[in-house]
Amino acid sequence: MSPRSSVACFRAAAIAAKSLCPTHPTHLSSRTRNLPSPSHRPHPGPRPYYLSSTSTSSTAADPANYGEYCVELVKQHDFDAYLCGLLVPTPSRRAFFALRAFNVETALIKDVARGNALPGQMRMQWWREVIGAIYQDKSPAHPVARALAEAVQAHNLTRRWLDRLLEARLQDLDNIQPTTMADLEDYAEHTASSLLYLTLESLGVQHQTADHAASHVGKATGITTLLRATRYHAAQQSLYIPLELQREFKVNVNDILRGPQSPEAVQALSDVFFEVATQAHLHLEHARELLSSTPSPATGPLPKATFTALLPAVRTTMYLEALQKSGFDALDEGLLPRSHLGFQMRLWWANWRRKI
Repeated sequence: MSPRSSVACFRAAAIAAKSLCPTHPTHLSSRTRNLPSPSHRPHPGPRPYYLSSTSTSSTAADPANYGEYCVELVKQHDFDAYLCGLLVPTPSRRAFFALRAFNVETALIKDVARGNALPGQMRMQWWREVIGAIYQDKSPAHPVARALAEAVQAHNLTRRWLDRLLEARLQDLDNIQPTTMADLEDYAEHTASSLLYLTLESLGVQHQTADHAASHVGKATGITTLLRATRYHAAQQSLYIPLELQREFKVNVNDILRGPQSPEAVQALSDVFFEVATQAHLHLEHARELLSSTPSPATGPLPKATFTALLPAVRTTMYLEALQKSGFDALDEGLLPRSHLGFQMRLWWANWRRKI
């Protein structure tokens, strides 16, 4: 099934879901989108999942146990990534958890700053200096930095992706709402996709199709993670719904904070969440099309580890399925997972079948 026909099915299922829910009108926006062209990872040159808001401390663990510290940090703050990491081959697992721990550390900075950009900027600058030190073969005392340095040295990780992620997190401190869907996709590319590029490198995967698929999976995962946390972000005075969509569907921020107070507000929220979810769905379908395509003689078949690196797509798929069944009510607290058993089973199945 092509991405375009898949989105048509997505729309049809949405209409059916809304018709079964008396609080959601059956009308859907008639707005259409062009099929996204394959974006691909820029050549690096020479060599918002939802996270809890508890801060971490550089003195919280014995640096000698920095590998275990990273695992526990990810387990506490990003349990989905922790479960994905358990399926990563042993030679790459320490690097995986180092990267995910770095992602947790930088994602939490905005929560800890709580609207005061200066402390956040200082912490981001500290991490920027840490990254610079790592690529000068220095080993900072911070346990996550120690683990990251080990990963960089062991797998020759590209600095550009770490810098890109940090830059996106730094800009995020300003609480500027994305204007367009392209802005939201760009943020997801710089954060989630950069993390996947590094994961591919840690697994020894160097393949153009894998890079293209990682770009789309990262965008889908990044967009969906922000969508899942809409209520939380709004309470923190942050909103990631593109401003153009908010204006088009006349969505009031108070309807996100307190819940819609009228049928019109219910409809507006449902439509805007549908538009964002559809774009994430499109990226997932495009990634699947790339991964199932016949390999070219120039690049050869995809390495098996490609699918392990892209396992975060499983949770994204599960969330979009649940969102669709809810009539695209992203504020529904019932969408938050009550058990990880189903996710674990689907992770294992996707990894075994090599299909995301």
